Amino acid sequence: MAESVRVLIADDQALLRGSFRVLIDSTPGMEAVGEAGDGVTAVEPA
Repeated sequence: MAESVRVLIADDQALLRGSFRVLIDSTPGMEAVGEAGDGVTAVEPA
């Protein structure tokens, strides 16, 4: 079984993060595992 690429989305615009999540989750082999409003906030869950 192949592993999926896990992605953490970081952007200050919620609408853009949501759009990226939809695109990533609908792409075979990719999975959005989290979101952050900026890069500093993204470092901790990464």
